[in-house]
Amino acid sequence: MTTAYYCIMENKRQYYISLTMLGCLFFIFGLVSWVNSILIPYFKIACELKSGVQTYLVTFAFYIAYLVMTVPASFLLRRKAWLEVELSLQERRRGRKISTNGKANA
Repeated sequence: MTTAYYCIMENKRQYYISLTMLGCLFFIFGLVSWVNSILIPYFKIACELKSGVQTYLVTFAFYIAYLVMTVPASFLLRRKAWLEVELSLQERRRGRKISTNGKANA
């Protein structure tokens, strides 16, 4: 078998791993969202909430956390993860090592 075949199989394996991780994340977030809706009546009792509006502020706070945390997470991913991906691609293209500060090493 050729080297190209092994590269293709390695890429497929990487896609399967990534797809499995993504599926697990969707399952976990869905489970947590479902459990949150089940726990609302218990939060009403435990926190002594008087009205339905106060009760559903718990759900609002849960979902607003997704909105608030996506902005810093996107900046972090843009800064760190894509920088490392780009540096590793440059390293492969040029055939030499590149340190994280962007300077080429011999």
